[in-house]
Amino acid sequence: MDEQKQNKIILKILVKQALIQQYLININVCCLLNDYFYTIALNGLAIIFIAFVYHIIPLKSSKIKYIVEYSLLAGVQILAIFMKELLIYLASSLLGLSILSVLFKICRTQLNVDQSLGLFKLCVGMLKCFLSLQLLFLSLHLNSVLPWSWMQIFVILWFILVCGLLFQICMILNLLYKTLKRLNYSIERRNSTNIKYYGGIWYTIQLHCLTFNPFFTLLNFCLTMDQNFTMIYLPIMCITGWMIMMIVSFIIRKEQINNMIPQVGTSENEVFMNEGIPKYLMKISSTYFQQTDKPFEILSTSPRKSNDAEMKCLICFENESGYVLMNCGHGGLCLKCASNLLLKNKECYLCRQPIMKVFQIQKNNFNFVEVIGIIETQ
Repeated sequence: MDEQKQNKIILKILVKQALIQQYLININVCCLLNDYFYTIALNGLAIIFIAFVYHIIPLKSSKIKYIVEYSLLAGVQILAIFMKELLIYLASSLLGLSILSVLFKICRTQLNVDQSLGLFKLCVGMLKCFLSLQLLFLSLHLNSVLPWSWMQIFVILWFILVCGLLFQICMILNLLYKTLKRLNYSIERRNSTNIKYYGGIWYTIQLHCLTFNPFFTLLNFCLTMDQNFTMIYLPIMCITGWMIMMIVSFIIRKEQINNMIPQVGTSENEVFMNEGIPKYLMKISSTYFQQTDKPFEILSTSPRKSNDAEMKCLICFENESGYVLMNCGHGGLCLKCASNLLLKNKECYLCRQPIMKVFQIQKNNFNFVEVIGIIETQ
């Protein structure tokens, strides 16, 4: 995925996030004021405002489509002023669709393998089924068919949000582990993994806004409806969290772009790290790798191997290996030795074939490795 397309997707994610957070803020305000008229009016105005801001940004995608979409959403909510019993149903539907849209766009920036994308679509389909069942419970309750409390009515949504919270906690712990692990890295290796690290922080922040804020907003709503008790600080917390999320997201995204092409050489010919579309190499031996575009087929037919000790470079025997020469496929080299061969010798140290580029690989427990970077001369 090229940088321009990725930036468009990320921009859409931030706009959808703003819309979702605006929904949550308005719901908390409505609980505070105990009048749903404000929620409908504020949501309608928020949609129109976000649509205006979104479409003054020059994008190649069809603007008319999104303008009509947001206008219809605003119109439906304004009409719902005269049908207050449909407010919760409409808000839940729009919020659920928005969250699904954000999740899909987030995963599009990471998933580039057809098998993974198909599995992800299956999970989204199952999630849609759960949300449809939740909306059915809600409709039955609004028509006085289910005499449950509001806490019980949202049982499926509670389950989804709790799972999201657990997943969010796991992501935070994983991020802390990677942060502590990076402290022991050399400056060279730390710079080569900056993009992936900053990306992990960005996705963690996005997921936080899709789990914590909806969880506490739903809790506030249920307490207001069941016990007439409102947590006044929640609107302030949502607004503050949203602003922090937007600011930190732009800062981290800027760091990602700045580290997209870090310089690793100082000779006349410059060597750049290019984070292109991830590819996979099949490990034939400790020094030979073969290109493949079907890692999951290999995974399903390959035995699991135990983790070997970290292999040292076959030339200097000092630094950790993790680079493969292409197009011959011979590897077992460190960054320094691979760069020297690419710039100076320009041929493989084993087979003497010309070196076109160098792949940076990430080891797995199977006989295939993922390409996470491409080093080539310009």
